[in-house]
Amino acid sequence: MATYTIVLSTQTPLGPGEINAGGTITVAEGDVFIIDPSADSNTTFNDGGGGPFDFEVQVAASNSNTFNLTFQGGTNPTVDIADGVDLSNIDIAAQSADSLPMTIGDNVTLGKLDGSSAADSITIGADFTAAGDWNLGAGDDTLTAGLNADFTASKLKGELGDDVLTFGDGASFNEIDGGAGSDTLYFGDNITGAKIVGGADDDFIRIGANATISDKVDGNGGTDTLNTQTTGLTETSIETTNGVSFAAGTQILTDGGEVPVEALLPGDIVNTLDHGPQPVRWTRIALQPLETIEEGGRPVLIQKKCPWSRGAEPRPCCFAATSHFDRWAKATL
Repeated sequence: MATYTIVLSTQTPLGPGEINAGGTITVAEGDVFIIDPSADSNTTFNDGGGGPFDFEVQVAASNSNTFNLTFQGGTNPTVDIADGVDLSNIDIAAQSADSLPMTIGDNVTLGKLDGSSAADSITIGADFTAAGDWNLGAGDDTLTAGLNADFTASKLKGELGDDVLTFGDGASFNEIDGGAGSDTLYFGDNITGAKIVGGADDDFIRIGANATISDKVDGNGGTDTLNTQTTGLTETSIETTNGVSFAAGTQILTDGGEVPVEALLPGDIVNTLDHGPQPVRWTRIALQPLETIEEGGRPVLIQKKCPWSRGAEPRPCCFAATSHFDRWAKATL
């Protein structure tokens, strides 16, 4: 385990722990590599045949140079980019890496990203800007972007795997594509974008209020569900528009008994009327004053012996809401 600083490719002499940018660096378990603002040349990290190795790459200051950071097989880099860092001309290529956990601070700009073939976990702060295309690669990836993320200069694709992509309020983008796999795409309020694509397989897309999508929301393949608080969106290949929202305190039958709906977490198994036990894919809790909800989406009280139970054991009454009454009635547990 050691700490190194990657500096200008032509710097000489080198100080203690300094490495010239460019060429290939063989990592060891626990190493830490700091990218200096002077680093200026393509740099590759490999395991020297002895990995896999976990190590860190830290960027604490902006760098105006143009180069790539490439991670080869046997490497498990954890990339940490501090607040306010501008890396507009720096691309990250991790297609061959064993994984790619990343933490990106507020007000950061980063170039192109190619994720690993495993399950990557990327957390991004507020006011992020992507200066190049982002391809998350294979694996069940998780990307969470804070307020006002800007992907207008790029296309983001989840590629293979069951990905969970979350964008906070005020996000803007060109195209977000979940790719193959059963993906969950979550967008907050006041987003602006050209196109959202679920990709192949069964996808869930949630869009908040006041969204502007200039092209369309395209489920693409599989059986896709769109849950939206914005009316008038152009939809293609969406099999179900709007799921069910339940008031806090509503009891949901799970494989471990009844639990209040607000206690459910992704991965919990709930019993459905149409398809038996199914995993929860996404949850959200929000306070919505009735006066702010369009009339067609306001809560409705489902009585204990509602006529849509289709012979099922009557459940206790609850409040549910959606803009399509017939669909939520059929989904009643």
